[in-house]
Amino acid sequence: MSQVVSKIAKIVEDTCKSENNIYGFSAWTHHIQSVVAFSKKLAKKKQADVEVAVLAALLHDYAQISDSKLYSEHHVHSARLARELLENYKYPEQKISQVEHCILSHRGSREIPRETIEAEILASADSMAHFDNLDALFSLAFKVKKWKQAKAESL
Repeated sequence: MSQVVSKIAKIVEDTCKSENNIYGFSAWTHHIQSVVAFSKKLAKKKQADVEVAVLAALLHDYAQISDSKLYSEHHVHSARLARELLENYKYPEQKISQVEHCILSHRGSREIPRETIEAEILASADSMAHFDNLDALFSLAFKVKKWKQAKAESL
């Protein structure tokens, strides 16, 4: 993996440690790291661009861990922030666009077509991570978001 991946991972991890992150450090330990691991495995298995898949996995929830008010449209804001971060590191434009598309289309609750294998990988890895860490998913729904069971069932 490139130095850009290491730098982005550090930025995301530090953001997860921030007091502004209402989800707590478990966003890193129980979600993002899991999404990265699944993305890496799937990308290797599907002969996809591993670096694009990993960067998208690292940044797919970046907006909402930076500012919880961005949750409802975090896919849009995370894609924008990913672009800004990657441009600062002079990352290739074509790969930035790929990462951006992966993030924009990762949410199952939005009907944004996934046009690349890397986009399919991120969406799958995100879902897999939620099932792999059900305790974190329930904590998010009932502790952080303070949803009642009826609200969670309606999603």
